[in-house]
Amino acid sequence: DRSPGMGGGSQPTVLSAVSDVLASRVPLDRLRASAIRAKMLQYMRFRPLLNIDRDPDCPWPHEDPYERYGAEHFAQDGPTIWYEPLPPMLPNLEQNPKLPPVASSETYSLVLDLDETLVHYFEMDGLGNYEIRPGMYDFVARMHQLGYEIVIF
Repeated sequence: DRSPGMGGGSQPTVLSAVSDVLASRVPLDRLRASAIRAKMLQYMRFRPLLNIDRDPDCPWPHEDPYERYGAEHFAQDGPTIWYEPLPPMLPNLEQNPKLPPVASSETYSLVLDLDETLVHYFEMDGLGNYEIRPGMYDFVARMHQLGYEIVIF
């Protein structure tokens, strides 16, 4: 096989995964990001930058302080991609849900942003002011009547 990334061996690599994605009959804008991500994670080994020598001048921690969601899908061999051990951008919501469980599967949650959605902030004469958006009370009341659980952040 002379496909990209095979390198004469039979083990697929990152380049062969990219080649498979690009050779797909599905246009790139139609591919699901999760499918591409899952394919790429099979070949990449992610490791946090750590202070393994306990150097007092090293900015990195001794061990990664965060549980990495999806780390079980990372490759155990292959090219290493080093990263700074920052808090995860996407939490594992199955492990730490932010909202309590819904009382019924027929309940929908409507999440609204307070700032610039329900109220409008403006400055006048050097002072901060806010006004409630027109129709806000009617909108929230109507959504409540329709049975929505309303979450405002």
